[in-house]
Amino acid sequence: MMHLLAEFHGDTTPVNAGDFKKYGFGEHKLAHIWVAILESKLVGFALIYDRMNFIKGGVTRTLDLLFVNEAFRQKGIGKALVAIVAKDTVAKGFE
Repeated sequence: MMHLLAEFHGDTTPVNAGDFKKYGFGEHKLAHIWVAILESKLVGFALIYDRMNFIKGGVTRTLDLLFVNEAFRQKGIGKALVAIVAKDTVAKGFE
């Protein structure tokens, strides 16, 4: 999926599925990742970071990457990913 995102931007990436699992889901987790699966295929994802905002004094959340495979766009997948991230953000009391 990251290769598709990089290709969309005319770039390449050394990141692979193992990195995605390790840093998004494993014991070395650095980000939160929500995935969209349609027709048994991984078709999109949203990647966020939680961090301390030392100015406002609280945790804030940044949506860093949002991607939907081109073949599955215009089906509400991106909107659904943003909605689930927003719902989780509000539930945790983050900004």
